[in-house]
Amino acid sequence: MVMIGSARIDENGHATWGKAGDQTGKEVSTQEWYLHSKGWYVIRAKSSKVAEDIATAMEHACANNNIGYDQKERFTAYDWCKYNNGGNYDPASITTKVETDCSALVRLCLAYAGIFVGDFYTANEYDVIMETGKFINATNPASRNPDYLRRGDILVTKVKGHTVVVLTNGKNVAKAKGEHVDNFVLVEDNMAVTYKLRTIEIVNGVAMEGGDVLLVQEILKARGYKGRDGKQLKLDGHTGNDYETSNTMYAIACYIEDRLKNGVDLGGKDGWGPKCWADQNFIVAEA
Repeated sequence: MVMIGSARIDENGHATWGKAGDQTGKEVSTQEWYLHSKGWYVIRAKSSKVAEDIATAMEHACANNNIGYDQKERFTAYDWCKYNNGGNYDPASITTKVETDCSALVRLCLAYAGIFVGDFYTANEYDVIMETGKFINATNPASRNPDYLRRGDILVTKVKGHTVVVLTNGKNVAKAKGEHVDNFVLVEDNMAVTYKLRTIEIVNGVAMEGGDVLLVQEILKARGYKGRDGKQLKLDGHTGNDYETSNTMYAIACYIEDRLKNGVDLGGKDGWGPKCWADQNFIVAEA
């Protein structure tokens, strides 16, 4: 069961003119995932920390009955944090009765994660969030199959409607992360960080991200491999979620094909696995 959280409706079942604060415990609350009749976009943070912060903020909002639903006073929760709490945008810190609506609450969750954008509504939410450059479109297949949703994903309807935050991982998320085969150390912000070397692939439309993906991009770029678009690979540590359009996966396939022409069989072209890592002398190749 995948759980989501959102600002939903006021105590009278209306969008406006209710009392401030959550009168029923359900105005801002969690529920089981459902497929909205207008369809979902799935917006996924590139950073796992950002995703976790977004989910945490939504959990805090759902647990704080000082936060109710009212479209007419939708700014009051956000503004309370902005002006009364020393720049702390944690919904748990709100101590007076305030209001929000679904999109204003997602904006507050973004602020808690350190991402500040102007006001938006569900009709333009997707565009505003994607313009930050900190998210990817993970819509397929996660928009219709919650097994591929990740904690911290933002769901918004494809036309004006509703928006929610995913609070629990779908059961297939772990499968999409790739096989751990060994460790390597990468220096980030002057700190040595240990990563797992995984099989870099796209499974069922779910993107991979992390230091190991970045390392593969750096290796391929240094060797002159370009993306499907003919441009140098973007060093962003993300595969994208569509194999047919992913520049990183295209460059991987080209590299494997070229190595085969030189008598080195690295396996299938749809992923960067243990044999590819071994080809860089990172690990001992599997027998």
